[in-house]
Amino acid sequence: NFKIQFNKGNRNTPNSSINSGDIWNFRYRGITYSGTIPELNEQLTNVFTSEQFSTIPRFKKDDLGLLLQITKEQTKEAPYKENGLFFLKELYSFEDFQEVYDKTLFTVIRKIQLDMRKIDMALENLFVAKKLEVDSHPLFTKKETAYSIDDLALATEYKTLLSEQEDRLRKLVGHRWMEEKFNDFTDIRVVKEPSGYLKEFKTNTALAAYKIYDETDDSENLENYLENEIIDFYYKKSLDIVNPESFELRYINKN
Repeated sequence: NFKIQFNKGNRNTPNSSINSGDIWNFRYRGITYSGTIPELNEQLTNVFTSEQFSTIPRFKKDDLGLLLQITKEQTKEAPYKENGLFFLKELYSFEDFQEVYDKTLFTVIRKIQLDMRKIDMALENLFVAKKLEVDSHPLFTKKETAYSIDDLALATEYKTLLSEQEDRLRKLVGHRWMEEKFNDFTDIRVVKEPSGYLKEFKTNTALAAYKIYDETDDSENLENYLENEIIDFYYKKSLDIVNPESFELRYINKN
């Protein structure tokens, strides 16, 4: 959905301006594009294919390729400049997004850091509550091989409780592992030049995050997406790393 109407010209009419030798020029972000139509076409193509924009997602490159082609088809100065400037604006928009992405991600990280103690306490309370249910269940002290007929009627219920207890424990220890990792994220530079899991997270979410921002131009939608994704990402990583049994209660008197 392009933001302006493009003058595509008559595609069946030869481009009489190409060999006219007319010099056109326009500026964008301090860079001057100047020359005949073939020279301008080459300049725009070169900037499009430069290393600076090599990480633009494929879906965006396809759109940009179309915008560039439309620009090249113009035979008059005013529509050429109009389309050329719009092409450059859209080209640089991904680079602009990188700054928005980094700032938004760091905002999300800081928000999670501030909430971590409160969340940790809530997760521990949820785990302890479920553990108390398990410990007070009639089957808690019984071996499965010794179940009576009455016990068998309670077996499904007890297994569900055990599963819920395990799930809450995994979330608790996963959160604490994530908290430890996030303690190192004290400056936005860790987001701009990430390593390890954070680098993997940025790589995994860059495309979807850009689509969200490109379609809505709303940093709040982007923030919500990144918050949900980074919590889920680190939780899933913790499952293969953290031993659920290696934890201690922090807020409840164990005696």
